[in-house]
Amino acid sequence: MHYNMKKLDYKYPDCLSNCNDLNLGRIYTRFRHIPNLPELTTIYEIERPLIIALDSLESIVAELDRELSNNTLKGLFVLGVSHFEVFLSDLLKKIVLLHPDSLNVLNGKKENKEKAENIKYEVSVDNLVSGDVTANIIENKINKLCFDNIEAVIKKLKEVLKYDSKISIDKIVEIKETRNLLLHNNLIVNDFYLNKTKSIKRAEKKGEQLLLDRIYVKESIAYIIDAVKNIRNSVTTRYSNYTIIELIKRLWIFTFSGSGIPTLIEDFWVMNYEKDIIDGPVKPPKEYFASSEKFFYEIWKSQRTGSDVSRFSMVHLDSRNINKLSFLVEVFGELRFPYW
Repeated sequence: MHYNMKKLDYKYPDCLSNCNDLNLGRIYTRFRHIPNLPELTTIYEIERPLIIALDSLESIVAELDRELSNNTLKGLFVLGVSHFEVFLSDLLKKIVLLHPDSLNVLNGKKENKEKAENIKYEVSVDNLVSGDVTANIIENKINKLCFDNIEAVIKKLKEVLKYDSKISIDKIVEIKETRNLLLHNNLIVNDFYLNKTKSIKRAEKKGEQLLLDRIYVKESIAYIIDAVKNIRNSVTTRYSNYTIIELIKRLWIFTFSGSGIPTLIEDFWVMNYEKDIIDGPVKPPKEYFASSEKFFYEIWKSQRTGSDVSRFSMVHLDSRNINKLSFLVEVFGELRFPYW
């Protein structure tokens, strides 16, 4: 596997070559009503915002080594801080969508059960039409949190990931407030800067003008990159075992648990751990125990072989199996495994 490879070498495994960006979290929130729903977490989906952020930030560092006008320098600084903010938001969304129970972390641990149950969320007509009500509630809540307070976002991410952060939040806050001064007050220190910055300040009085030179910009972007790498180390440590094969095993158990077909996937497929995918030749069951079991077995087989599914008729499925089929279709549609 390649979880600790350098940024420029990172890529999805070949089995995800048809997928630009996994969004299994939205599927998971939409089907939460199904009993015993398997977890859809993969390292690839959660790590993606980190890779995008590092790629963008490293590009800014490369630009900073060139001769730049003052306006270009300021623009790169603003862009770097924005990339960090978007990264924090996207990563938190990925994690909470795949683990909706983490939403209570965003609400705060001190809320009692009664208060938590009475929390009101705004739901638009578009949310209802799309069926993504839970996903949109989560995303709106995180967007609001990110807009209000970057310090709170980092602390919430730390709670969700359960890691010991080496990031100086005060330094990140100072960098962000410098960006805000640049955009809104021509770098002239105001009460917002003085009140929001804590142990790290570059001015103590209103009316002073902050310096924004190449040295400060390079140091700030370098610190942001270190912060992203620190978070990435925590992410890869916690989610390194969330591979495609492990996801497939969970999906297989979900599909055939309680049926006549054994839930041990190794009885049917070869595990290709190097490429992180199931391989053939597929071993057929010794006998088909029911029409619905045969149907789901053929659905699975077709994802890797492109084979036909015989008797594709809903008459063989009860409402529980129809829900199961709908879920699997969306998951396999997102993964889009290549044929042999």
